Amino acid sequence: SQTLNPGIDLKTVPYLLPIGTYVYRGPPGARGDYWLLDTNVRVLGREEGAQSQRFVVKGGWRYPYTSELGERYSFNVALRADAYRVGNPDPQVVGKTVYDFEGRILPEIHLDWRLPFARASSVGVIIVEPMAQLVWRPNYKTNSNIPNEDSLAFEFDDLNLFSVDRFAGLDRYEGGARINYALRGQVSSEFFPDAEVMVGQVFRAQVDDTYSDGTGLNQTFSDYVGRWKIFPSRYVTLIHRFRLDQKSIGALTKENKQIGRTSCRERV
Repeated sequence: SQTLNPGIDLKTVPYLLPIGTYVYRGPPGARGDYWLLDTNVRVLGREEGAQSQRFVVKGGWRYPYTSELGERYSFNVALRADAYRVGNPDPQVVGKTVYDFEGRILPEIHLDWRLPFARASSVGVIIVEPMAQLVWRPNYKTNSNIPNEDSLAFEFDDLNLFSVDRFAGLDRYEGGARINYALRGQVSSEFFPDAEVMVGQVFRAQVDDTYSDGTGLNQTFSDYVGRWKIFPSRYVTLIHRFRLDQKSIGALTKENKQIGRTSCRERV
């Protein structure tokens, strides 16, 4: 890899060999349940600086179920094992690298639930769908001996609201028990453009150092995330994604109350 920034030493820029992945989804059983297997192999090095070789294997079992009322469930159990071989320059010998082995076992259980309500009206078909996800993972403290090479960039939004692990890579792990929940609405009409809106939040049982300040997830109740979509035609889609913290919601509420009081005074 190369960089156009003259302030960066090219010897410290990592090089990456092709990443190997293997994904297996077993055939469904009599009840619709099936087994899963994911593996990942990565080799990363530098001329000067930390080097690492990583092997990740994750096996799990998933059972989707739809009730007579239309409730959609998905029960998931998984176990993940990570193995790292990390090399760092020897502070006592120039040009020598010292290698250490690091490993971790990461179990998880999560249950997904949603219940769509649909109703036909003069406007069109209206769908209201509450959604929730209950996740249990052991509380995890970041291991400084495992370098973070693929999970540096992070943004909390509606796309990863229901992700069991919101980091883009595998070097960082999101632990702890939590509930992810949202409410989605959709209108499909022959006379007006179709539209969709969704708003959600995360409740964490225990706050840890997984996420730093400013991410919107380093507190018991996370920031609100959501989106709205408008489909003017089959070729054009307008999308707006947003994130609001508790202070922003409070400011909006106070502002609306103040506007309401002013309007009442003007009417009097």
